[in-house]
Amino acid sequence: MKLARTPEATKLLAGMCDSARCPQATHHPCHLPVWESQAANSKVFLANPRFPKAETTRLMPELERAQRVVDEDP
Repeated sequence: MKLARTPEATKLLAGMCDSARCPQATHHPCHLPVWESQAANSKVFLANPRFPKAETTRLMPELERAQRVVDEDP
């Protein structure tokens, strides 16, 4: 609710759910290629020395999030 800037809301906002941050979320094997692709693409961008510093700052948490999901795969 804080992410949506609606802390006074009385119901959950399903569109704001982030499965990578939810301890109760499950990630199914059929979705793993999408997470792997996101992590791989992020690594390519971050490896480019011409990639803007501001974008590096923005992209790093996304890479960490995707990598966390990929690493949790059994």
